[in-house]
Amino acid sequence: MEDSETDAALLLLELRRGGYDTIFERVATPEAMDVALGNRAWDIVISDYVMPQFGGLAALKLMQESGLDLPFIIVSGKIGEDTAVEAMKAGAHDYILKGTLSRLVPAIQRELREAVIRRERKAADEELQKAHAELRKAHTELEIRVEERTAELARANKELQAEIAERKRAEQLREEYVALISHDLRNPLTSLIGYTQLLNRLLDRKGLAAEAATAESMLTSASRMKSMIEDLVESAHLESGTLEMHREPTDVRQLISDIAVRVGSIEDRARIRVECPDCVPHVAVDPERIERVVVNLVTNALKYSPPDRPVVTRVARSGNEALVSIIDQGRGISAEHLPFLFQRFYRAQTGTTTDGLGLGLYIARMLVEAHAGRIWVESELGKGSAFHITLPLA
Repeated sequence: MEDSETDAALLLLELRRGGYDTIFERVATPEAMDVALGNRAWDIVISDYVMPQFGGLAALKLMQESGLDLPFIIVSGKIGEDTAVEAMKAGAHDYILKGTLSRLVPAIQRELREAVIRRERKAADEELQKAHAELRKAHTELEIRVEERTAELARANKELQAEIAERKRAEQLREEYVALISHDLRNPLTSLIGYTQLLNRLLDRKGLAAEAATAESMLTSASRMKSMIEDLVESAHLESGTLEMHREPTDVRQLISDIAVRVGSIEDRARIRVECPDCVPHVAVDPERIERVVVNLVTNALKYSPPDRPVVTRVARSGNEALVSIIDQGRGISAEHLPFLFQRFYRAQTGTTTDGLGLGLYIARMLVEAHAGRIWVESELGKGSAFHITLPLA
């Protein structure tokens, strides 16, 4: 901003002496300055302070209103100290008297460096503001997601509480059901069995064979019913985790041998062979519960194999476990039934009448697993079956 062409030429000369190859435009009115500022990107504005149609402070204000951040240096021959201070307060970066133009180039160098720093700081501030905006946005989105997730968890918790309440009601019904079976059915049935046994003996003594046979049939049916009820009660206790276990070190070989001389009829016991080739250490089990498992497997093997074929009960050690195998030479089990054999109420179709509720092998599995053991079966049609259980050593 300079109305004197001569003064403008002196400024350009000083800049060239300082090593600057200048591109410039001299203006002297607000309109011309406004157009010039929009024509190109400038590095610096040098302005006289007093001109006929324009002034340095007005030029400074115009540049500021344009939004440009350029070094603004006032060069004037007539400016006092108070005026210079006023200009600096208004936003001018330096002032130089026309009689001391040797200060011009150093001032420009300094202000150009400062301008770069300001631009970098501005860019950094803008990036920071952008980061803050993104952070606020992310925070808002996170709050929304947290609220949504909290609502989901609240709904899930409500559903879970309802499910827990329902399970508690089901458990209560189960307990009532077990109590009903245990007291209202099993106790009268025990009395019925006792009276039927007494009646059978009396009829037999009187020589009433037909009537005694009928009483014997009644006794068999009542005993079978009692066994079913005991299965239901036991399975309910196992599923609810209320079945008491009394583990103790047990000689599994002796346990199997004792079972072999007590199970079934005389003819059944004659078919059972116990094999224990190795010395097997004691196992940590509840003898009564494991006896029930073995009796169930041995009874099934006797029932589903020909009466002239042996049933082998084999005991051996397998690592840190005892392995008990019950092997028969019966008709075997079809492969399609094997995956479901230990499920509750499952009864494989063997071609013969099947008694019971289909709980025997299910209870056997639950009891073995309650001892941290395993149970499985290997079978093939026409070649018999082998049931295996493992029990942890004491």
